[in-house]
Amino acid sequence: MSPAGHPLEARVSVVRDHLRRRASLAAALWLAGGVGSLLVLAWMVAGTDGWRQGSNVPLVLDTLIVLWVGIGVWRFRNRVSRWLGEVPLSMAMEHAAGLRPGILRGTLELSREIPHGVSDALASHAVRGTVADLDGRSEEELAGTLGVQVSSWTRRGLGFATVLAVTLTGLTVAAPQRTANALAGVVSPFATMIDPVLPPLVVFPGDAEVLRGTDVRVEVSAGGRLYVDLTWQAAGDVARTERLAVRDGRASHLFRMVSASIEYRVTADDGSESAKYRIVPVDPLFVSDLVLGVVYPPHTGLPPDEYRGDPPFLRLPAGSVLTFEGLASRPLSSVSPRFDRRRSPRLRGGGDDLPQPMDTE
Repeated sequence: MSPAGHPLEARVSVVRDHLRRRASLAAALWLAGGVGSLLVLAWMVAGTDGWRQGSNVPLVLDTLIVLWVGIGVWRFRNRVSRWLGEVPLSMAMEHAAGLRPGILRGTLELSREIPHGVSDALASHAVRGTVADLDGRSEEELAGTLGVQVSSWTRRGLGFATVLAVTLTGLTVAAPQRTANALAGVVSPFATMIDPVLPPLVVFPGDAEVLRGTDVRVEVSAGGRLYVDLTWQAAGDVARTERLAVRDGRASHLFRMVSASIEYRVTADDGSESAKYRIVPVDPLFVSDLVLGVVYPPHTGLPPDEYRGDPPFLRLPAGSVLTFEGLASRPLSSVSPRFDRRRSPRLRGGGDDLPQPMDTE
């Protein structure tokens, strides 16, 4: 390069650096606006209660942010390298300075290498003349149409970023806790992805015996779930499943007029499952062949008495012991239908008419 070419190269480099800084600002504004729009989307998706534990949405949003920034930087570098190349930049500067097309590019090439047969003095004179034509003009002026284009990008990027910044500020002021929860998930997506440790399902009444024809309500405690599936099968019927919405950690279902045994279980949306339970309808208890035995206290000297069927109206002395035997229409817990209650109730007072309050020994 001839010594006269250094000022020209420096002048072109100054304009290129000026445009690159302006383009970098425009790109930064557009990237910031895109990130802001994704943060607004995170605020909307997170909801009032924040991210649900185990959600993958924050990671998806983070991936979109990384892709937006990465692709934006890659496109900016590739586009700026072409956009600020010597040919388009020379054309813009020639047009801005009022030079003939091709004069600046030709002078740059001449300053780097003088063709064979061309006088060095003439080449240096041409370079100095071009430098003189560019003198007294600012970088903004010499940027020409390229500068106008960059200014347009910057204005639009500034508007885009400002709208998103104002939106985020307004959302933060309106619901600061919601904004903090949304940002917390975006900042730590892997912590949000961890599946929650939910409490076990609690089903009431579980196994139960109920009077035939009564309604039975099944209550399910399912904290942290959105819904549970209740699956049941009544004796002689097909299996059925109903999805129950969980509100405030609880769900319920009413079995109406239970007349047959029902087996049921509960499955939650996270895969947890309860044990299998059984509701058994029972008929009212009827007792026949009732035998009432009376053992008088020793001081009375009276022999034991036994009454069948409906006992008479009795007045018993204090200390008397009663025994009951009879035939029941259904089992009493572990007692067979033919029951014998030998653990006799003892009357509290003496000489009172039956029936009496009794203490069981």
